[in-house]
Amino acid sequence: MGLLSIINKTSDSADIFELREKVTSSYYFQENVNKIYEEYLEPYDEYGGLTKKDFLDNPVGYIKYKIPINATFSCSVKLVKEPKNIHDKNAIKIMANKKQVGYVPTSLLPTVHKHFNTISSVQLIPQGGPYKQVVIDEFGIQKVVTINTDFSFFICIRYKTGAIKNSIKNTANKGIQFAKDKEVADKALLSIKSLKNKLRK
Repeated sequence: MGLLSIINKTSDSADIFELREKVTSSYYFQENVNKIYEEYLEPYDEYGGLTKKDFLDNPVGYIKYKIPINATFSCSVKLVKEPKNIHDKNAIKIMANKKQVGYVPTSLLPTVHKHFNTISSVQLIPQGGPYKQVVIDEFGIQKVVTINTDFSFFICIRYKTGAIKNSIKNTANKGIQFAKDKEVADKALLSIKSLKNKLRK
C-alpha cells in the first residue's frame, strides 16, 4: 500500500470518502503528462513564493517543489476500464482530456471496480517536476540548487458515502435473493428426488 493509499473522510464533508495514490505507469505516457501540465495547469505560486533568502533560512536538505500539491488542472479526468489489457484484464486507464496519463494503481483496483458506478469525482494532483533544495557545496557553503524530475500525478477518487452504502445494500440484496432462489431450487430438487423414490417403490 502506498503512502497515500487510503480511504478517509474529507475535511470539508463528512459524507465524502476518497482514495489517493500515485498514478501507475505515467512514464509510458510522459508526453501526454507533460502536455497536461503545459496546457491545463491553473495559475500557482512557484516554489510557494519563496525567495532565495527564504530557502537559505531553512536547514540543509530542505526541499520545495515548483508546483504545489494543491495546484489544480482545468482538464476533465475519466476512468476507463480496459478488459482487453493483455497484462491485467482488471486494468483501469486514466484519461485527461482524452489523453492517457497512466493507470489506476493495482492496490486500488478492487475498491474502484466494486464502487465504479458510485464515483462522484476524479482529480489529478501534481507530483514531481522541478524542485529546489538547500545543500552544502564542496567548499562548505550553503546554497540552493534546482533539480529536475519528471512530472507525474497522484489520483484522487471521491465517493459519496450514501452511494457506497446503497451499492453495498444492493450487493447484499442480490446475495439474499440468490440465497432464496437457491433454497427454492434445492427444495424443488428434493421434491423431484422424493417423487422418483416413490415411483420406484
